[in-house]
Amino acid sequence: LQELNIYISHNVEPTAITDNIRDIIKYTKDLNILYVEDNTDVQQQTLKMLLSFFEKIQLANNGKIALELFY
Repeated sequence: LQELNIYISHNVEPTAITDNIRDIIKYTKDLNILYVEDNTDVQQQTLKMLLSFFEKIQLANNGKIALELFY
């Protein structure tokens, strides 16, 4: 697995996100996560959850920063 893109809508229940992450972990544990979110409240909640599963997470506060980090 070289690349995996996951888009999570704000309308998704947190338990559904957690279940999806558990499925992903079955295939690889060394993912580099680029998490993009401009809402600081959502950022903090989701980042806390992601850090419970993964060690390598980059945070981008907007799409422009995400593109700069990704490319």
